[in-house]
Amino acid sequence: MDGQVSAKFSSGLLLTAVAGVEAVWLIGRGRFDGPFLWVLLAAAIGAHAGLVVREHRRPTLGLRPILTATFLVGVVAVVLPPFASRDVFLYGLYGRMVEHYHANPYLHVPRSFGHDPLLHASSKTWWSTRSVYGPLFTAISAVGATLYGSSAWAARTWFQVLDLLSLLGIVVVLARRSASSATLIAVGLGPPLLAVVNNGHNDLLVGFLALVGVVLALDHRPALSGVALGAACLIKVLALPLAAGAVLCFVAARRWRDAAISAATLAGVVGVGYLLAGGQNAVAPLGQNSSLISSLSIWRLVRPVARAIGDRDFGAGAAGRADVVQLAFVVAVVAAGLYWFRNRSTMDRVALIVAPLVLLLLLSAYDLPAYAAMVLPAAALVSGLRLRLVAFAQATVYLLAYVRPLGPVHRIPLPPFVPAVRLAVPWMCLALAVALLSSSVATRKTKGP
Repeated sequence: MDGQVSAKFSSGLLLTAVAGVEAVWLIGRGRFDGPFLWVLLAAAIGAHAGLVVREHRRPTLGLRPILTATFLVGVVAVVLPPFASRDVFLYGLYGRMVEHYHANPYLHVPRSFGHDPLLHASSKTWWSTRSVYGPLFTAISAVGATLYGSSAWAARTWFQVLDLLSLLGIVVVLARRSASSATLIAVGLGPPLLAVVNNGHNDLLVGFLALVGVVLALDHRPALSGVALGAACLIKVLALPLAAGAVLCFVAARRWRDAAISAATLAGVVGVGYLLAGGQNAVAPLGQNSSLISSLSIWRLVRPVARAIGDRDFGAGAAGRADVVQLAFVVAVVAAGLYWFRNRSTMDRVALIVAPLVLLLLLSAYDLPAYAAMVLPAAALVSGLRLRLVAFAQATVYLLAYVRPLGPVHRIPLPPFVPAVRLAVPWMCLALAVALLSSSVATRKTKGP
């Protein structure tokens, strides 16, 4: 008995220490320049990983202390201004377009509202971009606009609080599915997800709804699963692979009626949502960035080939080629299909739901660190270790690679390892995709359709 008490006490101290290190990292991101930012992040990742491994080997922590630690560190993330992105102010402006200006964000661009304070708080890169977010998120933004008005601080706090509530909800849902304490810590105190809370990205809200949808699918509740996954798609269309995976999950189990109900509900929710938002007008903006290639995408690896055949502009900034982006999409869909076909008869249905989106993120032309928040919560339910490790590894690698000094680059030299990391990231993502495709889903039995 004394040994158990001692183990719980020491684990509690370690949990407190990890929470403290992560809080220092979050605070330091806005106060330090240059190489020290990587030191802080490395410390947070290392401390977090160490606690996860310890709990995996000798679980002692319960839901309450983990949830408390997640809440406290999350509050720090909410109090601080966004560090790596200003998208949250664009969210706020899209909401004000509806609530204040009575304009359709799928038809009007932010630049049209030149006197709005939220426009000048957002990045100029997207001032001429119509909203690519789903109708449900636009509605959430419009509701928030009645509260935050023209205040940039209040607007970003609205979305940061939504993210923190989503993260806490994810931890609770995972606990109700009997997830281990190591899994709860990996998700709730994971630096990639805490960074999403700080930046206020809507990907974490997608991740919460997707997790709920997956859990409902595992509980043989296809209609409710379709509603939850449809709601996720109405926030961000990138959730569609997870939604399709849930339908295919029923197909693989030969539960034809459930598959039909799930598909019909999903299609109905998404279809009605977009129809109410303007139909084709709401869908059209999704294609306006069809030639973008993110700086760490594996498709940057074809840049030498493109330039060798005369395309000197390929890979300049975020610009790419629409045909390369389309090829990336086809490759990702084919890879996900092959993975599903090879493993459709295995018992781990969660992996069959999650894997398509994991592969899409690894193989797509445009991928950012926040996107991982859509898939990590559901991936935590996978019984096989490899898929979970691939998903968390990709999120962590991207988080490390996208760290930037605050001051002018010419005055603050980057550490010598940073360019090497950025050059290696596309190869690492390609290796993770190959590792996943070459493996089979674990056959350990899990509760599912």
